[in-house]
Amino acid sequence: MDLSNTYLDWAQRNMAINNLTGPKHRFVRDDGPSFVASCRETFDLAVVDPPTFSNSKRTEEYWDIQRDHAALLTGVLDRLT
Repeated sequence: MDLSNTYLDWAQRNMAINNLTGPKHRFVRDDGPSFVASCRETFDLAVVDPPTFSNSKRTEEYWDIQRDHAALLTGVLDRLT
């Protein structure tokens, strides 16, 4: 999950090189907080690696790790099995 098409393309190529393809693996173009808030699936594992700061043109608000990390991690915890 990333807002960047470039990073999603890289991830897809790396996953394919490592034979990690198929319906269990998907690539979502979204920002972390929005994805977590709208997602109703559960997951066994979450790798959370947000940027320290982001002011992407694709979102209305900027991301600040100091301000936003607790809500993101709480949302991720709610999605774990």
